[in-house]
Amino acid sequence: MSPFSLHRIYIILLALLVLTPFAVHGEERPITLTADRMTSDGDGVKVTAGGNVRIIRNGLTLLADTVSYDRSAESATAQGNVTVERKGDLLRGDRVTLNFDTQQGIISHAFLQIKQGGVRITGDEIKKSGDKEYLVSRGTLTMCEADPPAWRFTASDIDISERYASAKHVIFSVADVPVLYIPYLLVPVSRERQSGLLLPRIGVSSKKGFFLDIPYYLNINPSQEATVSLDIQSKRGFGTEVDYSYLRPQGGSGSANGYLIYDQSQDQLRGMIREKHQEYFSPTLSFKSSIELTTDQSFYRDFGDSTGDYNRQYLESNAFVTKNGEFWSLTPQIKYVYDLIGKSNTTTLQQLPTISFTGIKRPVMDQLFFSLDSDFTDFYRDKGLQGQRLRIAPLFTAYASPLPLLDVSAWGGYRQSLYNAYGSADNGGTSYGTVTTGVAASSTLTRVYDAKQGSLERVRHTLIPEINFQFVDSFVTTPPSFFDYNDKLTNQSMLTWSLSNYFTGRFQGDNSVTEYRELLYLRLSQGYDFRQTGKDLLAIGAESRQFTDLRLESRIAPLKNFSLLTDSRFSVYDVRFSSADVTAEYRPENAGSDTASLGYHYTAGSWDYLETRFGVHLSEQFILHYIGRYIIPGSTFLENMVALEYRHQCWGVTFSYQHRPDATEFMVSLSLAGIGSVGKMNTY
Repeated sequence: MSPFSLHRIYIILLALLVLTPFAVHGEERPITLTADRMTSDGDGVKVTAGGNVRIIRNGLTLLADTVSYDRSAESATAQGNVTVERKGDLLRGDRVTLNFDTQQGIISHAFLQIKQGGVRITGDEIKKSGDKEYLVSRGTLTMCEADPPAWRFTASDIDISERYASAKHVIFSVADVPVLYIPYLLVPVSRERQSGLLLPRIGVSSKKGFFLDIPYYLNINPSQEATVSLDIQSKRGFGTEVDYSYLRPQGGSGSANGYLIYDQSQDQLRGMIREKHQEYFSPTLSFKSSIELTTDQSFYRDFGDSTGDYNRQYLESNAFVTKNGEFWSLTPQIKYVYDLIGKSNTTTLQQLPTISFTGIKRPVMDQLFFSLDSDFTDFYRDKGLQGQRLRIAPLFTAYASPLPLLDVSAWGGYRQSLYNAYGSADNGGTSYGTVTTGVAASSTLTRVYDAKQGSLERVRHTLIPEINFQFVDSFVTTPPSFFDYNDKLTNQSMLTWSLSNYFTGRFQGDNSVTEYRELLYLRLSQGYDFRQTGKDLLAIGAESRQFTDLRLESRIAPLKNFSLLTDSRFSVYDVRFSSADVTAEYRPENAGSDTASLGYHYTAGSWDYLETRFGVHLSEQFILHYIGRYIIPGSTFLENMVALEYRHQCWGVTFSYQHRPDATEFMVSLSLAGIGSVGKMNTY
């Protein structure tokens, strides 16, 4: 073979070596290296590659303009447009030294993007200390994908693990404007629930003064989580709040919320606790509890954040077990009431416990059914009437359809009430019985109309006229003991009529999907008491008269997302409304759309006020929220809250102003993409 031929073969082999992958095999994990050109030392331990260099080993990919690779140390030094990719994480910079075995290295003028949490980090130098562990010197952190980011944290040091990023001496900036200094910050870098220190909330209140709330989120395990907060108030002192929730097997769940503060203004420890729990031991055995307690009657007036908390009248705690059989149900229950407006809680009646046994309606013979209601209650309070009450109420009900389109039912029962009372003049054992009988007749008439109005094809009208008569008599003028409303005598001989209308529309939706929606519900009813023995139980403050108020109930829904609900009672004697409740609501399916509700509530001699709330998009970024309750007789606001929310691509801010009769509060609530909201501001 001629020397010329040998020279050509050498050139071809060198070209193939440069232009095809170069596999360097270690003990277990091979390294694949490709480049436009490569050279190596005599023994092939050190390789220098240039031009579109790519090194792949064990899921890690290194891209650069030039790379010096040491086979014995399994390390590389890369320069020029360096990119390191591992499990979706992306690391870019000018220069990198990397050990493929330990996954450790240093990259200068670096940018790090953690795919799972959407975290973007820059730094003068980033040290890769493990598979998903990094140390950043003089860096920034953000979850905002905009370029440049709308907000970011700047820190002297950032330590990143698989779950968290912790930073020291942090400056929070919005649009490159420093806003807040944070000595230490811990944020999750994974989309999964992660424990970490959340951003604080800051505000000013006429009652609390300047307040700072520092929350820490704790991911206990996949079925438990908690948030622990340190609450600092300039006028009140230091408080602590714990919010805990959990899931249980077989569908059980629960939550607990507690708050405790040493109130410097009153020189006492104050707090509250709320708890809800439900447990299903089997398909027929369950336990539920709802507990709410506080240290003093004025706690919610001073520290209540939610609408309606500050003017609550009482707290109610109860716990009960339910055992169901095929035709019966047994429920032992404990109920405790805490009066928030009385002078003290010593006269408040407690039910410790109540045991209820219900015999579910079951057939005795053809169209004749038997049911049973019974309960035993132990009533307790520090001062006043106490004792026990036992009630047993069997009931027989018969059903028949003597004529087409006519349904008739008749019932008869007896309730025996036994008392053991002490603590007042009614001491001793007493009893009385109540007879209950009645009959009802109703009919259901239906007709379908063709509509042909847009997507509305048909309307079905269902008319249900009903008349019933009920006779109740205890044959006593006053009950021997009076513990609660259930002891009130409701003797009556009442004839009641009602007329119910249902209008249901059939709509042809997209893709030929048929939808049925209620358009209108209208019910008119009234009663006539032959004996004129008692008040109309539904009309507060009404005198004892034979005709009850004429009651009108309606639910109008001409549009899919709009409804108008009314419940009004009209006195035929005084020719005026005894009460009226009217509520209009607009609730679109899209959670990001405008919402609105307006309610009017009136009861003669009791209350007369308006309640409104809405959320309106002034633009794509600005949303105006409002909630208010206005007392008409006094021309005063019971509550007024206005909030302006601004939403950006990756951050948002809400400015809110809240005024109550005894407090005014202003708050700024900030939300950041990937981190969440700052503070407890709820918009509507």
